[in-house]
Amino acid sequence: MDDREWRRILERSDAPEEIIENAPELNGTSLSYLHVDDRHEGAVIAMGFNFRMSPEGAPRKWREQNFNAFEVSLEFTCVRDVKINDWARSLDCLITFSRSSEGTIDVKVFGDEEKISFTAERARISRFRPYRASAPSP
Repeated sequence: MDDREWRRILERSDAPEEIIENAPELNGTSLSYLHVDDRHEGAVIAMGFNFRMSPEGAPRKWREQNFNAFEVSLEFTCVRDVKINDWARSLDCLITFSRSSEGTIDVKVFGDEEKISFTAERARISRFRPYRASAPSP
């Protein structure tokens, strides 16, 4: 994903300034979920990500509550041309965004076994939630 586009989406969300200034890298991050809703005209795709953070990079309010991670749901609306080829349980992926001359967003997700692509008119963060994550498994 283009850093500028990701930062632009974060800036339009309710993310704390500390997170925007030290935006986590989206590429190589596992998708925690991919939800496609095509019940209405103009499908919606939501992609969920979980990020760990160091105490130094966390907002003071989060440090006081011992939060060490946060969840982001990235929602794309007015989606078309959806292609999903294969799926893996653990989706470490490369995500690319590009703007077309018409202003739409072309999204491509590539992993070892999967390829997901679609075009959307808009992208926004629909959920931003800090939490306390358990220690990673050995």
